[in-house]
Amino acid sequence: MLKQLLSKLPRKSSKSDSTGSGQSRSSHAGLQRTTSGNVLSSRPTAPKRTSSAVFPSSVVTGIEPLLAFKDVPTTERLNLFISKLSLCCVVFDFTDPSKSTTEKDVKRLTLMELVDFMDSGPPRFTEPAILAMCRLCANNLFRTFPPNYRPNASGSENDDDEPMFDPAWSHLQIVYDLFLKFVVSPSLEAKVAEKALFFWNNDQIVNLIAHNRHVILPILFPALERNAQTHWNHSVLNSTLNVRKMFTEMDDMLLVACHAHFKEEEAKLSLEAQKQKETWVRLEIAASLQPITGNTAVLVTPLVSNLH
Repeated sequence: MLKQLLSKLPRKSSKSDSTGSGQSRSSHAGLQRTTSGNVLSSRPTAPKRTSSAVFPSSVVTGIEPLLAFKDVPTTERLNLFISKLSLCCVVFDFTDPSKSTTEKDVKRLTLMELVDFMDSGPPRFTEPAILAMCRLCANNLFRTFPPNYRPNASGSENDDDEPMFDPAWSHLQIVYDLFLKFVVSPSLEAKVAEKALFFWNNDQIVNLIAHNRHVILPILFPALERNAQTHWNHSVLNSTLNVRKMFTEMDDMLLVACHAHFKEEEAKLSLEAQKQKETWVRLEIAASLQPITGNTAVLVTPLVSNLH
């Protein structure tokens, strides 16, 4: 049933395929369609390790994504969360309502499971979980909006007109809800940075830092400067500016020296990136001008006249 869905994801190796195909068939056998169109598991099973759907190496969890959260141990639920996120990265064509109906139902139910998991107070998200969530949102939400066709050609907006939704709104609405819950969750970087900066309100810690500022400030300054320039969270931004002000009062000359060193390092990185970009441009130009030789493997058979 889900072979079409899982086949869109990249495979790791032939060995993994053979192992995963057997487990995939067993998991498909445990699915049945109800009269309402939902897909449910006919028998609970223990957590399975499968490679039928191989995800990017940065988000690999190895748990069958169709398992329910209640059927896995608490220690494995975050891995199952990542596995379900990776499964929902597959985007379907909603222009044909009769196409891939079973797979669409599976994805919709999986997205609803993810929303319920977010509401239940999940554990602190790891970097693979954040990466998987970003990939899910990028694949589903970054899209071309459909044309806004209206039945009346007058061109005037009527307040009584029904709102027009994207054909994939049954999935997109849940993805938006999931993304909102993820952004406001208490385990993201903004909260961690805010708690770290909160230590500066402790007089004992500030006193220790003041006595060792020549060692600590050069280490902390790059992060403080980047926070002050680009951080999106207002609480973190205000706390960062307060810490910089505190360092200014401690040792203004040291802060100026650290700022100058930071600018030099940023200039070096920018220059290096520019050189790398120019090198790649030269390589691409050279490759485009280089004729195909007889020893070069190509997919198109060269013309006979070119062989003489």
